[in-house]
Amino acid sequence: MPLFPRFFKSTGVLPISKPDQKPQAPEPVRLEPSQKDLEAIQAKAREIILEAKDEAFRMKERAIKDAQIQINEIKTQTVQLAQKQRELFQLEEKNNHQKDLLIADHAKIEKEKETLVAQSEILAKKLENLAGLSKEEARKQLLDSVEKSSHAHMAKVIKDIQDETKNTATEKAKEILVDSMQSGATDYVAEFSISTVPLPSDDIKAKIIGKDGRNIRSFENASGVDIDMDETPGMVRLSCFNSIRR
Repeated sequence: MPLFPRFFKSTGVLPISKPDQKPQAPEPVRLEPSQKDLEAIQAKAREIILEAKDEAFRMKERAIKDAQIQINEIKTQTVQLAQKQRELFQLEEKNNHQKDLLIADHAKIEKEKETLVAQSEILAKKLENLAGLSKEEARKQLLDSVEKSSHAHMAKVIKDIQDETKNTATEKAKEILVDSMQSGATDYVAEFSISTVPLPSDDIKAKIIGKDGRNIRSFENASGVDIDMDETPGMVRLSCFNSIRR
């Protein structure tokens, strides 16, 4: 029998375990979550869900706002395009009108040209006939022909001058009248262009004014008289140069 086993047996000392023998690991302890932990987890889950819903709502609002901005921009661009189309259409109509005027002027010039050619031929024939006339007779006939051909033109020029003179005189008369009215406006004129009417009560004043001032506007449009109810308390001021209307 070997020495070491007898020694361990006699001394009562256990031999050291061999290195290849591994100690057994303790079994894991399973902990069940408490009711408080479950409630905390559920509250956190609800908080996460609410935050997600809030974020989704904010994203939806931003998307709606962005879409509305784009819709407004499209509407604005549509209005601008429609305005440009109307302007182009008006410009096209104006160009067509000017084109028609140019065509009419061209036709008028051609007609006048034909008339001048015909008159030249007539004058040439008359000159041939004048060859046998005296100097004074030829001169007289030539002047008569020129006078007849230019009579219409002279009449038009005179009429244009008369119209221009009339318009100028009318504008000048208006300017003189306005200057005279401004320089001659005195308290005396105001005294005889304004009438005052006393009011027995504020109820009458309210009836005269009407809803949103409609009655006053109707009175002014029908009579041609300016009505002022704010200048003097308890009074109505009627202003008009025409005393009959006032």
